[in-house]
Amino acid sequence: MGLGRPHGASLGGEALCWPGDGYDDEVDDAPDVLDPDDPRIRIDPIRSWVWFQDMADFADRISDDRVWRHLSRALDGQRAFRRFAERIYRESDSVIGAWNDSRNRRRLVRVVEWLRENDRSGVRSVFEGGAA
Repeated sequence: MGLGRPHGASLGGEALCWPGDGYDDEVDDAPDVLDPDDPRIRIDPIRSWVWFQDMADFADRISDDRVWRHLSRALDGQRAFRRFAERIYRESDSVIGAWNDSRNRRRLVRVVEWLRENDRSGVRSVFEGGAA
């Protein structure tokens, strides 16, 4: 699911992150392989192009031509993430709410997919309304 800088999370609830700005492809102090007795699990972050596609998909679903043009222009070129965020938060509360809902839904879907792919059934049941 993800490529890039590794993060670690413990099944006991402790989360450990290795330093970096989130865009590094290599981090020297992050272990490639954890000790088999170490309860932490490796979680790779999602690459920026995936988040970019979320923004583009959201913009494409906008029915208001003016808002669509503003968001589409914001995504063109360097600093697209910053421009998109600035543009979103200049729009109406309904556009801001729709963006936040869309972004949060996609994040949750990715979490549940990762849990399923990595056979974390105890954790997955919490997301699906069951007990861990």
